[in-house]
Amino acid sequence: MSLEQIPLNFVDGSSWACVREIVGFDEQSVNGTGILSAIRLLDRLLVNAPGTTVGPGYAVNLTSADRDRLLTAIYIQIYGSRVESTVNCENCKKPFDIDFSLEQLLDSFNSGEVSAIQIEKKQGGLFKLPNGCCFRLPKGEDECAVLGMTPEDAEKELLKRCVLKGDPTGEKESLQDIMQELAPLVDLNMDAHCPECNEHQLIHFDIQHFLLSSLKQEQRQLAYEVHRLAGAYGWSLNEILELPRSIRRTYVNLVESELGL
Repeated sequence: MSLEQIPLNFVDGSSWACVREIVGFDEQSVNGTGILSAIRLLDRLLVNAPGTTVGPGYAVNLTSADRDRLLTAIYIQIYGSRVESTVNCENCKKPFDIDFSLEQLLDSFNSGEVSAIQIEKKQGGLFKLPNGCCFRLPKGEDECAVLGMTPEDAEKELLKRCVLKGDPTGEKESLQDIMQELAPLVDLNMDAHCPECNEHQLIHFDIQHFLLSSLKQEQRQLAYEVHRLAGAYGWSLNEILELPRSIRRTYVNLVESELGL
């Protein structure tokens, strides 16, 4: 089974994680698109390997930005870098297609504008603002802690958990904006153009929701593929669901080609 090494950008030193290729059991386990489902999927796919910083069971300790990078890498491994989707225009209500490259999107994060605020990076994943405020980046455990809260209460609690010293107010930019600049999430509004009415609009894209909803939508296809392989080879359900997705799809294509499908 293939393994992929993925750099972790928002921890101290040279750090990385290792994820294995997704198998049928992993696809079948996806039952939502929220933070808990994302963490469960990562815990299934993370692999303990020499030099890795995080392994299975510890995805909750990843910063939100590093978790998004891992989910992006998993999406690319499964579907490729190109994202293609159809949205409805806010103005004329007609559907139109959008597409973009996830790899180019990640590259754009590294070429964005740099804040005028001088931010000092400290050891232990900490950052210090000129006014003395010391903070860390949000992690999965922080997001889990605010589940069910109102957006206003969740924002206050996240700041309370992430600000370790000083007052985050008083800067020209909010601390949330500073965090987003330091560690951008793959959760953003993108400019899109409707070819029907020529209207420009913002389209929201969230890699966590997009990946998990894609896997959920394909669960019926997974059942079909299990049925095809069980009928063709006599394999058990467990044997088929243990196959890496790419190998399973290869066998299904072979079976369908012989059947003339």
